[in-house]
Amino acid sequence: HMLLPQTEVWSDERKQLAQTYVNTASSTLITLNHLAEAEKQSMTDGLTGLYNRRSLDSLLEREVALAARHGLPLSVVMIDMDEFKQINDAHGHAAGDHMLRAFADCVRITLRKTDLAFRYGGDEFVIALPQTQVAQAQQVVQKLRQAFASVDFSSAIAHLENQPTLSIGVAERSVSHNLVTLAAIMGAADQALYDAKNAN
Repeated sequence: HMLLPQTEVWSDERKQLAQTYVNTASSTLITLNHLAEAEKQSMTDGLTGLYNRRSLDSLLEREVALAARHGLPLSVVMIDMDEFKQINDAHGHAAGDHMLRAFADCVRITLRKTDLAFRYGGDEFVIALPQTQVAQAQQVVQKLRQAFASVDFSSAIAHLENQPTLSIGVAERSVSHNLVTLAAIMGAADQALYDAKNAN
């Protein structure tokens, strides 16, 4: 802030300088804001507002590295919507989109600030839970499942026969189980998801 004694009159030159200063500062802020917005858009999925697949590797590699460095637990969750294709085919893309957005809202209300959620594919999602062991991750997942189960889809999707459900697989970073790389942890979560789907 440019503070001047009350008695001193601002010369035109000084006014001009102050105006330039303000303009430069605000245009810099606007540019930074646009950059942040552009970066956010390049990292997030337009439909759900969750992180997209492109940003998954860099963000999750960082979480894996942090967990390794500090000896902290890290759980990774893979989620798949059951019957998504059938609902999409029978009720149209708007119905499918509504389901995906509703799921993303459930993610936002159940996850903690430090958790990361990604739209991995059409109806596939990946969630990273830093500093979280698998038992605790199961509780988070349970809350997410309950939130999704309580969504009322009837107004948006007419004549929906069954409430949509989720198949979920969870894996924890583990040195003893040789799950230390991101690929290995995600592979284990994917296998757990596959097992869950086949158990239904």
